[in-house]
Amino acid sequence: MKFAKPRPVRQERSRETRDSLLAAANRLLQKRMWSELAVTDIAEAAGSSIGSFYARYGDKESFFEALCAQFVERRSREVEAFWASLPPDADLATEVVNSVLGFVLRERKLWHAALVRGASEPKFWEALRDIGLKVCDHIVQHQERRIGRKLTAEERRRIRTAQLLLNGFVNNAVLVRVVPLSANDKVMRAELIRAFRLVAGLAEPGT
Repeated sequence: MKFAKPRPVRQERSRETRDSLLAAANRLLQKRMWSELAVTDIAEAAGSSIGSFYARYGDKESFFEALCAQFVERRSREVEAFWASLPPDADLATEVVNSVLGFVLRERKLWHAALVRGASEPKFWEALRDIGLKVCDHIVQHQERRIGRKLTAEERRRIRTAQLLLNGFVNNAVLVRVVPLSANDKVMRAELIRAFRLVAGLAEPGT
């Protein structure tokens, strides 16, 4: 599924209004849940009008799709830059877990809304799922370069399973908050790294 995009803009002022609305929503989502936001909140935070909002988006859900499309582009760039800069001898388990936790903690409320929407509309989840598939491909490629050979089907399966378990844990924590996610929880982070390394079959650092 491709996310709905705002109506095309022909003037710089219209483009600025569109960008201001998206930026305002991202700012608001740092403090409030998507379900708590009204169109009036977003328009006011953007210094715009409700009329300008509806001139570009049919409704709040169409706007959310545009917000997610922007997120996918942003996250995809982050993923590519992350893997391009990762040293060959990097500790994959630590790097992957830290990257996932960092992004989720930064985008927690947007991610929560996307999870809720994706649960009722599976096709909505496709573009977001594709980011995870790209990450899995990068892990496999990095590991192959590190050990100097192609991974077996079993080794690929273990990496994919480890990623699914990590994503499942994080998504569950975001949705139901049984396990609070905190950047300062070193014990939880260490356990996630240990579990990812074990399931994925990755070597300990320095071995």
